Amino acid sequence: MNFAVPKLELLNSLDKSTQYNFKIDATASIFFALYAGVLYPFFPATAVRLGIDGVLLALLTASPFMGHIFAVYWGHNSENKSKRKFVFYSGFVSRMLLIALGLITNSTIFAIMLILHFAIAAAGWPAFTALMQNIYPAKERGRLMGLIQFIIGICRVGVTYGAGLMIDYYGHGRLFIVAGISGMIASYIIRKVKDPVEVTDKSLKKRKFSIKETVSILKTDKLFRLTILGFFIFDLRNMLLVPIYPLYQVNKMGLNNFQIGQLSVFWMIGWFISAPFWGSLNDRKNPLIVIKSAIILFVISPVIYFMDPSFYILPIASITAGAAGSALEVGWLNQIIKLGNGKSSVYSGIYLTGLGLRGMIGPLIGGLLINYISFNSIFFIAVLLMIVGLIPFIILKNNELGKKFNKINFGFKMKQSDNISWRYSALK
Repeated sequence: MNFAVPKLELLNSLDKSTQYNFKIDATASIFFALYAGVLYPFFPATAVRLGIDGVLLALLTASPFMGHIFAVYWGHNSENKSKRKFVFYSGFVSRMLLIALGLITNSTIFAIMLILHFAIAAAGWPAFTALMQNIYPAKERGRLMGLIQFIIGICRVGVTYGAGLMIDYYGHGRLFIVAGISGMIASYIIRKVKDPVEVTDKSLKKRKFSIKETVSILKTDKLFRLTILGFFIFDLRNMLLVPIYPLYQVNKMGLNNFQIGQLSVFWMIGWFISAPFWGSLNDRKNPLIVIKSAIILFVISPVIYFMDPSFYILPIASITAGAAGSALEVGWLNQIIKLGNGKSSVYSGIYLTGLGLRGMIGPLIGGLLINYISFNSIFFIAVLLMIVGLIPFIILKNNELGKKFNKINFGFKMKQSDNISWRYSALK
């Protein structure tokens, strides 16, 4: 089956501004893949080998999410400002810290620097959501961002595979420095996109941050409230397992960095192979179907680990988890943007604050529980949380959401992106 022809037809059918933005996004994605392919698969295992204790490891693995605690504020703060500049400064400064991180061998300082890195990066996420919303047209957004995920995934496979070998032989220092520089380049490139909405920013009235608006949204928007509830319960499972997987892989199974890198490669294969499908499914159906598919796929991984598998079975868990992560990326941003009534920065800020809360609570609970109960007991709890988290999304009626989405599309004429990659990473 030839996928190249329809993809080329899609790109050729775009207006010049969208083609330009896609090329910039795709170029930044290549450098982003080098940064993410080195950092994300290996920072937990690197911390374990540096001698980090369980509680500090829980804080460290929670750090990609902790910065989102303040996302409500950043969402309001960035709403009437240049989204490009907001994304650039948060990404560039946070990744600059990785250069210093490459020189550190003390586990405590290593953890503090990484926590600071993720906190600064998180400040740009609401602006990034709005930026992607503005630069891609509604009809093609899912497929275009599916292509971006595909590009990132292919590049990350090679980077992660090679990085696993090199870290085992040379340590993390040199590669973390290269990753930081590559991430800074990605941030510099993405600032060159053309935001069609940015020209009006100067004429907009500056608004002060108000918690009342956040409370009002949660009180009046029942669909959004139910969506947030489902994400909180289900994603608490993901966060619970964040410190458990590296502890299980390193301490119980005795995996080395190369083997952990191989699992990350399989995770990325599941991610990028499925990405175009999730983008297409979202465009043809709705985000709820994609979200529910993600939750069902996420169940497979803890079930496999519960069965005390050999290393050769773990790629199945990694591939399904990668596909689930790709689906979730398509689903959550589409859901938030479409429910946002033109206030995607504010709505995503609320969602990301919830992500920050469960990102702090989940790994801490996981890190504490492992001192009292077995790995299998934690995997069982995670599966139960996931099943309960699926219930709010089942309650949400697809036809009711469809009516609301049509009202948004026709009433507000939004220039939005339905499919933005990706939550577990920082910004390009």
